[in-house]
Amino acid sequence: MSASRDGVESTRAPRVAARHARHAGHRALGALLLSWVVSACVGGGGPIRGSSDPWPSPAVPEWVGEPLTWSKLDAIESWLVAEPQAEALWRLTAELTLAEGRLEIAAELRTATEGPPPVRHAAARAGFERVVADPRASSDQRRRALAGLARLDQLGAAPPPTPGELIARARWGASAPVPARLDPVGGRWTRITVHHSAEVPGTTLDGSIADSTLALRKIQRVHVHQREFGDIGYHFLIDAAGRLFEGRSLRWQGAHAGGILNRGNIGICLLGDFRHRSPSAGALTSLANLLDELRSAHAIPLGAVRGHSDLKQTLCPGDSLAHWVTDYRGGRAAGASDRPEGVRARPASAPASAGIVH
Repeated sequence: MSASRDGVESTRAPRVAARHARHAGHRALGALLLSWVVSACVGGGGPIRGSSDPWPSPAVPEWVGEPLTWSKLDAIESWLVAEPQAEALWRLTAELTLAEGRLEIAAELRTATEGPPPVRHAAARAGFERVVADPRASSDQRRRALAGLARLDQLGAAPPPTPGELIARARWGASAPVPARLDPVGGRWTRITVHHSAEVPGTTLDGSIADSTLALRKIQRVHVHQREFGDIGYHFLIDAAGRLFEGRSLRWQGAHAGGILNRGNIGICLLGDFRHRSPSAGALTSLANLLDELRSAHAIPLGAVRGHSDLKQTLCPGDSLAHWVTDYRGGRAAGASDRPEGVRARPASAPASAGIVH
């Protein structure tokens, strides 16, 4: 009997100890939750901890929650200067609040006391672009910044591009590339291929800045999320107004001609479907200038400028644009010139502001 009782007790003891341990854990958890509740009631926002707290809560800037006034925007500007090491959350929030505030007040105030609207619009645009370009921005912060840029475009606040000006990725709202899917350029650039985008669902491709930037973002999403490219496949894109947009960096091989055909091959895409209509004169002028500059910078001969359909069976870049490329290659299109290979001087017809990355 004694042995039997000892056996029962020996098996019961671990269970009792485990139950006591669970109860102790529950009591500790309850105490922790209570500290949170008490702290929240007195405005602490978390457990009451001493100065040695290894997880301090980030300090909330004083301007958070204040109504929108010029004084608030001044305070945010001062805070950004005084707190360069502040957490990314607050710095990005400050940039967004400042840009959105400038946009709102610029719409309400028409006097010149705070500077003309173009100045405020330019400052707001710069803030939105910084948020879009920052990889630490959350999806919501990036969405707000893109919405701000779109509103500026709709207000006609986008500065008119100078001929050949390269519009940066941040300005059209490009997502960050995926480096693991990108291949570095293994040698020199030896050829250029011209494409058209064909139709882009949800856009008109009418040459307005808002529509063009939307089209670029849609193309990039298809390339990255559906085709699993590391970035938009083209290095440069041109819209119907002749604007020149920065695509994939020239540090990376493109993804536009297919497989081995991408090697040493710079990709240029004109927004539009040119199977049954011609590109605009502005688009063709920008294309000719860009081709001239790229050929000069990388010693690419005229004969190495091709349409996509010259390389493989495809309807791209459309009959009209394909014929133009043939004329360019033969020196018959506007802007074409047959510079000997090895000449790297900037051509006189190319704008000094093109900003091509060599």
